[in-house]
Amino acid sequence: MRTQEINFLELLRSVLPVDKLSPELKRRVDQVLAGSADETAEAVVGAALRDLESRGLLRSSDLGEKRRRYQDLATGAVITVRLPAAAAGALTTIPLPLAPASAAASLETTRELLLLASRILTADGARVAEKDELVPLLLSFTRQVLACDDARFLTLEPDGEGFAPLAGSGSPFATALADEWGPARGHILLIRELAPAAAGGPNLRTAAAIRLGRSGDPVRGVIEVYSSRPGHFTRERLALLELIAETGRELLSNIARLQELVFIDSRTQIFNKAFFEIQFANLLARARREGRQLALALIDVDDFKTFNTRYGYAGGDQVLHRVAQILKGQVRPFDCVARWGGEEFTVVLAPPVEPDDARAICDRLRRAVQQTTVLVPGLDGKEHRTSVTVSVGGVLYPDDGGTTEELWRRANEALLTAKNQGKNRVHFRPHERRDLRVAPA
Repeated sequence: MRTQEINFLELLRSVLPVDKLSPELKRRVDQVLAGSADETAEAVVGAALRDLESRGLLRSSDLGEKRRRYQDLATGAVITVRLPAAAAGALTTIPLPLAPASAAASLETTRELLLLASRILTADGARVAEKDELVPLLLSFTRQVLACDDARFLTLEPDGEGFAPLAGSGSPFATALADEWGPARGHILLIRELAPAAAGGPNLRTAAAIRLGRSGDPVRGVIEVYSSRPGHFTRERLALLELIAETGRELLSNIARLQELVFIDSRTQIFNKAFFEIQFANLLARARREGRQLALALIDVDDFKTFNTRYGYAGGDQVLHRVAQILKGQVRPFDCVARWGGEEFTVVLAPPVEPDDARAICDRLRRAVQQTTVLVPGLDGKEHRTSVTVSVGGVLYPDDGGTTEELWRRANEALLTAKNQGKNRVHFRPHERRDLRVAPA
């Protein structure tokens, strides 16, 4: 085997398949070769090697003493690179999948994963577990199986075709998440020598991260693992990390699907009574904790039985569906709209909300329904145009009550008043105007 020692510029100019690099990296290589780059050839070579490895064109292995060997899988050529001290902690990308080729989960590991799956339903089977309940269990399991010192979960937000970490995450991978992880190519990120400040702990020496979730999944994020032992994350442990991430993706997706089945009303495709009761209690607790106001509104479709009589039940269902979508489209994203039952809907305007704003929003809901022409199927097989109106009864916390029961009862009273006053109107319980007066000193 003939060995030749070359510099980084020559490596870029004649050895590496730079035509296979990403457009951004090609541009950086051209700048270095033209002498117009602000960065060194050494830095660009490191980025190019990681990019080519992530694309499955190179395979790497450690040689110790800060040296790393890369093999070109197309030509068989071997490149040995001595890493400078500053680059020792650089990111390494390891293409997936690893699990089928590198590790088989033990019977105990498989059993523990199945136990995690059983946590989707609560002990009494009364409700579906929340994402925030399962993630800590998944992280605890990760620490145990990988025998690592720490495991964290970082939620990611979509950013174009890639991903960007939430601001303030403190992750040592933060700058690489969007750059290194494209939606069509999966791999693990590995830092072999972690700077103490990066992990938030002086004893943590190495770290790895894997993306959890795919495009279209309801939950997407990153599992990060840390160890105080250099070289702890072997290929076998990383294969187990891949298995954990895939299992976690399935479990969290199943939770989202089950919650949709449990909490979405099939006729109207908005939240149902079960979800409303949970959300109303949560928002009321938040309003109480923050000392802010919220509003509850009950909405009833006026003369709904006439739609069933005139157009049949399919026509009545179409009226309910259209009204639900109008209500959902007229409130803020963090408010809650749900079908209570029959032809009744509920809206909770989350804190903070001022009384005048609550009344204005409720009247906007009423007018939006009134101004919409609804197309409904008739018993004669034809579509018919019809108009719909709703009556709204509203209450405020804390003026009208301090508990869900009090607010619900008084909202019902307000709704009955709106009905009795002629329908197609909004009624809030009257309140005395409160003026703040300061006594003279």
